[in-house]
Amino acid sequence: MMTEELKSFYPTPEELIKLMVSKIEKTKYQKDLDILEPSAGRGDIADYLKKSSYWENGFSANSVDCIEINENLQRILNGKEHTLIFDDFLNFSTNKRYDLIIMNPPFNKGDLHLLKAIELMKKTGGQIICILNAETIKNPYSLYRQDLKNKLEKYEAEIEYHQEIFKNADRETNVEIALVNIKIEKEKKESRILEAMRKEEKEQFFKSEKIQAVTSSELIERLIESYNFEIQVGLKFINEYEVINEFSEESFTAKYPQKVFNLNFYDNLYKMRNYEFNMFNIKQLLKNLSNEMISSLEESIVALFDEFSKEHHWHPESEDNVHYYNGWYTNKSYYVNKKVIIPMNCTSYYDREFRFDYSVKSKITDIHKIFMYLDNSEEKNISSIEEIGNILSIAERNQTNRNIDFTYFTISLFKKGTCHIKFKSEDLLLKFNIYGSQKKNWLPPGYGKKKYKEMTEEEKTVINDFQGEESYEKVCNNTDEYLFQASTKFLLE
Repeated sequence: MMTEELKSFYPTPEELIKLMVSKIEKTKYQKDLDILEPSAGRGDIADYLKKSSYWENGFSANSVDCIEINENLQRILNGKEHTLIFDDFLNFSTNKRYDLIIMNPPFNKGDLHLLKAIELMKKTGGQIICILNAETIKNPYSLYRQDLKNKLEKYEAEIEYHQEIFKNADRETNVEIALVNIKIEKEKKESRILEAMRKEEKEQFFKSEKIQAVTSSELIERLIESYNFEIQVGLKFINEYEVINEFSEESFTAKYPQKVFNLNFYDNLYKMRNYEFNMFNIKQLLKNLSNEMISSLEESIVALFDEFSKEHHWHPESEDNVHYYNGWYTNKSYYVNKKVIIPMNCTSYYDREFRFDYSVKSKITDIHKIFMYLDNSEEKNISSIEEIGNILSIAERNQTNRNIDFTYFTISLFKKGTCHIKFKSEDLLLKFNIYGSQKKNWLPPGYGKKKYKEMTEEEKTVINDFQGEESYEKVCNNTDEYLFQASTKFLLE
């Protein structure tokens, strides 16, 4: 079902975009423009602007900020890596100065959107290029349209009419459009004397008994509520970041650089420095960080899956780490056994005593983090990570190297340079194996969705070799428990 936003959404054809761009004021003093596209849609105009070069068009885009109210179109913009700064343009406010607002607003609300653009631009001065349904200007039957007509006359707007420019567009219409070009001078500041007089007048007004009564009861209360709300938003934001940082402070595996999320956090924060501290932008920042975390988490799980198998296949003792099975379209599939052996040097060069240094702690922590996330347990949270260092310290002090007990596994360390890991939970190990095998495309596409009896013989063969019918039916009946979907708890509700 098409939403109201999409009903009024007409993607801008390239011919019209080029015509709009040709209207952009070009001066030798203004090459790099800060641009706002307040009805960005799927990003056609923003795409063109980002590709524009000074030598081709007489200007280049320093920044192109996008606003889009439809969530499906927002996802397209994010996928194209456009800077999405807000959702509803009609409720948008900013302190950032834009040189240009270029827009193809919804045809049914073109008057409101252009009035909003004029209101924003008159504070700082700049240019507006806007596409409107021609009827918006030719038939000013409403107060908004009349107001727009008056403002267009005031600013001596240039208006061109085009009849069939959307005829061959992605979404065709024969509606006549108006191409509006407005150049607005920056508002002149008023006399400081007048400003001081108004300030004094305002202060005298607030001294009245009537205002004092409002101030003491309602106004102050509202100010306090507003202040507390903003403080709570800020604190929640900081808290969510700290939770993310606990996971990201060190890499999940040695293959990935440390502090990666710290770097991404500050990079994203730097990009947002010019935008307002509001709920939309806070959520956007957290969403970006969470998506990055999910992507890195998925890579880390697969990396560990590989590490337990092929990465150390050269080590004689590691040959039994995996069990091979007939996978989907391949006979080179495997799953990780309950016991795995990986190389790990944990003895001192000088006295040959056990030394569980940073590298040992880091590796054990990496494995623990992944299984903790797979477990999705509130009880076995960050505190269990902190215990790893204490457990290893006690083991080193007592020179204990066998069956050192952690939340999800036990380890035995040997002076010949190996670490034997035994996983405690067969269900959690199965979840790990399912996820790794699915990412490798070794399991049938309908795994967990189709009952065993509904499968083809080819699919059944894979299932039989991987886990058997009984175990598979258990998965089908408990998909939330066994089919891991990387997600994040870190977004604000």
